Amino acid sequence: ASQFGGGGQGMRQRSRRQRQPNGNSGGKEYTRPVYCSLEDICKGCTKKLKVSFPLSGEKIYTIHIRSGWKEGTKIKFPSSRTTNDHGMEVEFPPITFVVKEKRHPFLRREGNDLHWRCKLTEQQAKKGAKLKLPLPDGSTLE
Repeated sequence: ASQFGGGGQGMRQRSRRQRQPNGNSGGKEYTRPVYCSLEDICKGCTKKLKVSFPLSGEKIYTIHIRSGWKEGTKIKFPSSRTTNDHGMEVEFPPITFVVKEKRHPFLRREGNDLHWRCKLTEQQAKKGAKLKLPLPDGSTLE
């Protein structure tokens, strides 16, 4: 769960928000990272993230990661309103999730290419050493 700072200005922001016409919250747009492994990005996946807002409470966002997305891809959710457990209407501000790649133990991505750094001795290279590299999609490269 992510925590968003709010400081002591929560009431002032709320008052301003209530005065905004046309349903525009006028509040801050939040940005949070969504961490994905190379396997997640290769195959695509769905992630659920619970986010806590200082004035609105918690909300769970479902993010569909598509295969091939790059680090820095942005997923935007507009502001939304809902009724909480106490019957009060609450507004969640807009939020943007930014894809961040988790570090892989032996592969690194550069654009659409995967790079693998391997140490071979001169003798291994001369003998034609055979290497097996497991790829993020589950297959093996020989």
